[in-house]
Amino acid sequence: MTFEPVSDAEARRLVNALAQQFGEGMRGFFEGKVFFARGNHAWLATRECMELIRSCRGVNVQQPGLLALVDVKACTPSRELAGLLQAVSPGLGRFV
Repeated sequence: MTFEPVSDAEARRLVNALAQQFGEGMRGFFEGKVFFARGNHAWLATRECMELIRSCRGVNVQQPGLLALVDVKACTPSRELAGLLQAVSPGLGRFV
């Protein structure tokens, strides 16, 4: 499978849309993370994971991190991501 990192502008659009859905306090969750897209699905990975993926050419990576969005255009989060974002304390920007 081929995963392409989304552009910085698209990543900002996704983070802004998710912040509208889950509150501004969750923005910190996305620091140091990158969205990868394949079709209309996106995955979320840390920058370290992204470097590992780049260095492992020829490795068939099925999911390079947390399944983030099931619909990139509509910015619909997966159940896993929605659960994580709901668990983030808006005031503290960390898990409770």
